[in-house]
Amino acid sequence: MEKKQKEQTIQKILEVIEQKLADKQMKQKDLLELCHKEGYELSQSELSRILSHKIAIGLYPALAICDVLNIDIHRIINSVGAPGDISYLSEESFIMDPKRPEIRKYLGSFQTLFYATNPRENKLLYGRLDLAPKRSGNKSYCSACFLLDTGDRDMGGTLIQKEYQGQFFVSPKIGVAYCFLVNNELGEICSLEFRHRTFFYKRVECRIGLVLTTSTGERKTPAMHKILIYRGEPESPYKDQLAHMLKLDNHEMRIEASALRDIDTSDETRELLSRLTQMQQEITYYIVNAASLKNVNRKLSNAQISSLYSILRNYSEESYTLRLDEEEDEMIFDLIGRNLDSSQSYDNGKSNSGCDS
Repeated sequence: MEKKQKEQTIQKILEVIEQKLADKQMKQKDLLELCHKEGYELSQSELSRILSHKIAIGLYPALAICDVLNIDIHRIINSVGAPGDISYLSEESFIMDPKRPEIRKYLGSFQTLFYATNPRENKLLYGRLDLAPKRSGNKSYCSACFLLDTGDRDMGGTLIQKEYQGQFFVSPKIGVAYCFLVNNELGEICSLEFRHRTFFYKRVECRIGLVLTTSTGERKTPAMHKILIYRGEPESPYKDQLAHMLKLDNHEMRIEASALRDIDTSDETRELLSRLTQMQQEITYYIVNAASLKNVNRKLSNAQISSLYSILRNYSEESYTLRLDEEEDEMIFDLIGRNLDSSQSYDNGKSNSGCDS
């Protein structure tokens, strides 16, 4: 291991230890007692000098402290490298300094919400995205740590979590915030993009973004989905409404007529939907896929099906792109930032404040 990377690894281990102590609200005395209880010989003076950054943490105390605090030191070592390498980004085009307001208002913790990419599952996944100021040599950057609760357990009954390390930065030229995340253990890279604007007086409370990732399940394939980041508690009281915002559409929904008529809601809302259906022109659509074409004529070759599929796609009304704009961020803020109640629902008028206020 090169000297620079070794120093980065030592610094990273110490940062994780300090964060763990802060999360557990544990004092040096408590940590020392825990080490002694587990059979590790560590003096109070050595521990004090390590935590006050007067001496570099050695291998033995690092292993001892990580063990008693349930920190996976191997994961820390593997995470040091590419995510912190900011040399490939131009400082003229990208903002990386966490002291700049373009990034400073994003710092801290966000809860995350998105749907599982496994085609056999239909479940919401929760996680936490931590954005924090870090240094690499003489340069500052915004580190990103993403912890995902998979909702599954291993054979021992322990919850399975995935951890990703990376970097957050902003392109003011095009108004986009980027977050690159890496999991070296899985060999996986994820790219998150959010619509960006600079907040000078308030912190960023919520954003909806797009993720380019790899699907879970037995067959790994490239996948894309929406993700919601927001401050506050993981279990939002408006979780179901927020989850609906994660569907992939460009502000136009195609709803089966019978499903629209059968929506279980209040009489007032039902009356509104009834008026909506009377205003809309009902159009017949056909659901077509490769399997249905094969069922029409099983003698069709794969090449013939592909050719026919291409012809039919030309007449499909699906869009070639999916865009996230200000309106979607406004809607998310409506559901999260305004503590929505019955007095603020659609039929009592729209509030004038917005996500970008």
